[in-house]
Amino acid sequence: MKAQTNPRPSEAETRGPAPQSHLHFGDTIDLQNDTENCFSVSMLPIDIFDSWDRCGDIADFVATYFQYSFRSPNSKGIISTVVNELIENAVKYSRNKSSTIQLEVRKRQENLLLQISNLIPRNQRDHFVVICQDLFQRDLEELYVEKLTHAQQDRTFSGIGLILLKKDYEARLGMDIVTDSKDLVRVDVTVELAVS
Repeated sequence: MKAQTNPRPSEAETRGPAPQSHLHFGDTIDLQNDTENCFSVSMLPIDIFDSWDRCGDIADFVATYFQYSFRSPNSKGIISTVVNELIENAVKYSRNKSSTIQLEVRKRQENLLLQISNLIPRNQRDHFVVICQDLFQRDLEELYVEKLTHAQQDRTFSGIGLILLKKDYEARLGMDIVTDSKDLVRVDVTVELAVS
């Protein structure tokens, strides 16, 4: 009886798919449990770039949709400002202007939960990690002044809008940077905002 031999696996087979990397910063916000209402929209950055007013139009639409769920007379303005900031960041820093941006908005009691997801350029991943570390480890007032000072010279993502969400709106904020097996980098920004 002849012994059977298995051929040697190729390097790709022994290596397998590249592992997925997931970095989380800030608050953990559950989008699923006990939500009363849900709204989601997908958009392409190229459409916003073609007409930048669309960013504000989407933000105003979402704010109008949810304003009736809150007692605060300022709810529409607050929601519109926050949604606009999230969309602008996702559009500006998308990897590809034809890659979909996904926005999900949910209501839970007197809070609004928002999550925006987009792909960023692979070479920007480390820069986003530093932004996240600063956002959750440093004094927000000091960081805000520093970022404003440097914003004049450096047009790369500063995180000023996210600082304001935490500082001025006292929003809970979570950021996830996920690198998949194809080396695509997705950023999920999740916000919990007390509207009333």
